[in-house]
Amino acid sequence: MIMTNKTLVCEFLYIEKEMTPSEFFLKNFDLQKTVESHHQDGIIDISLPSLKFNYNNQSYKLLYNEIELNNNVYSISISLLYENNKEKHAIILDKVMGFINNRRNHNFNLIFTRNDSLKYFSIRLYKLLYDFETNLRSLVKIMLIPDNKQEWHKVITSKVDVTTKLSKTAKIEKIIEELSITDLELMLFDKTFPKGSNLFEDELSRKQVEKLTRQEIINVININRPASLWDTYFSHYIEYDVMNAMKVIKTTRNNAAHYREFDSEQYKETLKVLNKVNPLIKNTIKELQSLDSDVLIKISQAMEEKVANVFEEISKNTINLTKDLKKALLNDLSNDLNPLKSMVIPMKDI
Repeated sequence: MIMTNKTLVCEFLYIEKEMTPSEFFLKNFDLQKTVESHHQDGIIDISLPSLKFNYNNQSYKLLYNEIELNNNVYSISISLLYENNKEKHAIILDKVMGFINNRRNHNFNLIFTRNDSLKYFSIRLYKLLYDFETNLRSLVKIMLIPDNKQEWHKVITSKVDVTTKLSKTAKIEKIIEELSITDLELMLFDKTFPKGSNLFEDELSRKQVEKLTRQEIINVININRPASLWDTYFSHYIEYDVMNAMKVIKTTRNNAAHYREFDSEQYKETLKVLNKVNPLIKNTIKELQSLDSDVLIKISQAMEEKVANVFEEISKNTINLTKDLKKALLNDLSNDLNPLKSMVIPMKDI
C-alpha cells in the first residue's frame, strides 16, 4: 500500500538584524542548499534546500524555503513531511521552532504567519476544553439546584460579582451561563470563613485557649478554617486537585481562544490534565443524577450535623478538662498545706 506524504508547515517573517537567514540556518541546522546531480541517461535530480534536526536520538529532514520580500525582510517556510502519527510530527516541528527561538538571540525578529503545530494542538484540545467547561457548569447546577431550588443563583452571586440585567426567571435558568471561566474559578475555589464564625472573638479567645489542649485548639481551627464552594460540595466526590488543574486548563484555553502561541509542553500538560479530570466530572454528574433530591438535601444536612457534633465533642472535652484542672488545683493546694498542718501545736499539749 502506497502511503501519501502529508505536510506540516511553519511560516514566519524574518526581519534581519545581525545575521541573514542563510547564515543563521547554516550555523544552527546544517542548511543544505539546492543541489543538482546529473546522470548519464540525462536525468537530473534536484535536492531542495533542507534542514537537519535531531530530536530524541533521531534525525529529521525538513524542507526549507526562503524568499526575500524587501531589504532585510524575508519570508521563511519550514515543512515536515509525514505519513502517519500527526501528533508526533506536530511536536517535532514545534521543537524545531522552539530551537530557533532559543538560538536567535538578537540576530533577527520572528513573526509567525502560519503555524500548523499550534493549529493541531488547538484543534485537538478544543473538544476537551469544551467538555470541561460545559460539564463543570452542569455539575454546579446538579449539586446546587436540588437543595436551593429557585434560590440557587444566590449561592453563585454571593461568591462572584455577576453584572447582569437578567430577569429573576432568567437568573434562575441561565445565571451560570453569564460566568466566564475566571468567574467559575473564583466561585468554586475562593475560600471564605463559615457563616457566623467568630474564631478569635469566641472559640479562640484568650480565656478559651487557656482551657483547651493543643489538639482541641487544632480541632477548633479546622472547623473554622476558610472553605470554598468546592470544599463544601464537591471534594467529597472528586478526590483530585481540580483547583490547580483549572489553572493549567484556563491558561491554555485562553491562549487557544485568542490565537496566542503555546508550545508542545503546554499542550501535553493540558491534554494530560483534561484526560484525567473530564471523566471524573462526568462520572460525578452521573452519580448525582442517580440520587433523588431528598438524598442531596441529606448530604448537605449531614455536613452541618458533622460540624455540630465536633463542636459538641469539643465542648464536652472542655468541661472535662476544666474539672480535671480544678481537681489538680485542689490537690496542689492540699499538698502545700501539709507542712503547715505539722507545725500546728495541739491544745492539750500546751
